Amino acid sequence: MGKNKKNTLKKKSQIHLLMIGGLLLVAVIVLFAVLNITKGTKENIKDTEEGTKKSSSFIISPNIVKLNPITCNNNDSATIDLSWNPISEIGEYYVVVETSDKKQLDVTVESTGTNKLDLDKLDEKISFGIPENQCNDTFYVKIEVTKDNQKEESLKKQVYFNVTHQTPPEEEDPEEECSIIPKAGEIYYLEHLAYIDTNSDTLSGSYILIRDLDFSNDDSYCQPETYKEQWTNENGWMVIGSFKIPFTGIFNGNNKKIKNLYINRPAEENGEYLGLFGHTRNATINNLKLENVSIFGYKHAGALSAFSEETNISNCSSSGSVSTIEKVAGGLIGVLDVGTVTNSYSNCNVSSEDNFTGGLIATIFNGSLNNSFATGNVSGITEVGGLVGYIQGTSDILNSYSIGNVNGQNSVGGFVGSVNSNNVTIIDSYSLGDVIIFFDSAYSSLYVGGFIGFIGNGSNIYTCYSTGRVIYSNETDPTDKGFSTIGITGYYNYWNKDTSLQLTSGGNEIGLTDSQMKNSSSFEGWDFETVWAIDEGNSYPYLIDNPQDPLPGSIE
Repeated sequence: MGKNKKNTLKKKSQIHLLMIGGLLLVAVIVLFAVLNITKGTKENIKDTEEGTKKSSSFIISPNIVKLNPITCNNNDSATIDLSWNPISEIGEYYVVVETSDKKQLDVTVESTGTNKLDLDKLDEKISFGIPENQCNDTFYVKIEVTKDNQKEESLKKQVYFNVTHQTPPEEEDPEEECSIIPKAGEIYYLEHLAYIDTNSDTLSGSYILIRDLDFSNDDSYCQPETYKEQWTNENGWMVIGSFKIPFTGIFNGNNKKIKNLYINRPAEENGEYLGLFGHTRNATINNLKLENVSIFGYKHAGALSAFSEETNISNCSSSGSVSTIEKVAGGLIGVLDVGTVTNSYSNCNVSSEDNFTGGLIATIFNGSLNNSFATGNVSGITEVGGLVGYIQGTSDILNSYSIGNVNGQNSVGGFVGSVNSNNVTIIDSYSLGDVIIFFDSAYSSLYVGGFIGFIGNGSNIYTCYSTGRVIYSNETDPTDKGFSTIGITGYYNYWNKDTSLQLTSGGNEIGLTDSQMKNSSSFEGWDFETVWAIDEGNSYPYLIDNPQDPLPGSIE
């Protein structure tokens, strides 16, 4: 029994030792775990502090000041203006630009020629190439820092800017813009004018002149190397519309100018119907100015149109010179056939070595002319007039004047050369130019006058006057051709006896002295309220709706 008791005590001691050992082991394990946790926490805190410290050290706050315009073409380049706050951390700083798919682009800093920043600067111009087919991508701009030649992750802080690629408003393709075919009838180049003459469809279109055009200026051409030499030398401009296929459309000059139109075709085979337009029919032309035209042809020429048939022309003008070897030369229009011309004028000098020559229009057949004038000198053989050379059919001229000198041999007048009709009316008009005649005894009858050369029976002239001299260049000057040579149906017409040196006239016209011509009371039957005006004692009568500048007869 004692033995059993002893064994029992021994077993209890072993159990106690095991328990104590187990407790010690657990204590050691717990202590070890605690020490490890403490150590890890301290290291994590240390790392966090390091990270925080490093993060605050490398925040450099770049700012994109300006994204310069970028054209969206492949392989193009962009430029940005970049700025940043002062950088105190030692290291090398680089600009990096990436696409949305993290592809780095070639970057150049203006001052360094590489992508490295100059730390002495706080702003730079940064340029980078745009990859092919990524015109509309989003680009990211960042600044990297490298320390001790290492781009360690812990040393690199990046600040991103989402810079959307800017595409400016789409511009027209230069080749497309410079097409010789006008868009929507808009005339922007001289080639667009030429295109009108392509076929009957284009000749019947509606067009508007968008800007001034100049045949001597490269900017007025789509292809100056092809057309400028052709249209300013040798034969010059190829006209719009022919006698076979005329222009039948609408042309609005939009109050713009066409300058330095040049045509040189004196040969018979290609020298007819010359002008900006050769032949028009059932057309409308308005609001166009032609400056410094130079036209020399065989016959039928006018700065704007050589032959206008059933065409309405308004607010058009010309300056320069128009000449033909044979008949028909007009400062603005060659022939007006069943059409109208209103509010238009010509400053062209006009000449022909034959018949039918006029300062504004060479010949009118069944047409109407209103509120217009001509200032250039006119020279021809017969049917030569300061405003119109020849009139036939049922026609009328209202509120118009001419001031250029007129040279010819027969049927020559300061205003109209010849009216070969019994149904023409001329009202409220005047002429100031001299009439100079080369006397030729071959003519059995000579029709010359300060205002009109010849007029058929039944045609009428009312409330008109003339002041120019009538001179024979190779004979003694006449004294009986003040207003006309033959009697005129009409009344209240006058001429200036002093300035014309003509004592009488061919009909019932009334001669006035120069001082009388400057007094409204001298003009019986005239309307000085709505049609005519006068600067009493200083000017001759002038038209209220078509005033001359300076006033006729005024002393400046």
